[in-house]
Amino acid sequence: MLPAVDLVPEPVAAAQHFAGQRLAPGRCAAVYDLGAGTFDASVVRRGDTGFETLASDGRTDCGGLDIDAALVARLGETVGLADPAS
Repeated sequence: MLPAVDLVPEPVAAAQHFAGQRLAPGRCAAVYDLGAGTFDASVVRRGDTGFETLASDGRTDCGGLDIDAALVARLGETVGLADPAS
């Protein structure tokens, strides 16, 4: 039988993996995940036996693709293109 598995937000999983050896108990860390289509962030505190999630939130309207589109639009304005995709 497989052991029980806890599902956690991506930033929390990243904190558990990365900061598990680097963050002393009682210390906090802010962790984010900027994906292609979403932005997720969490604040976690290291305890003696793991991490406590203090806050976690995400946006589905702010990701890497949105940043790319904004940069392309701005560059298009800079060089005078009406439609930056052309």
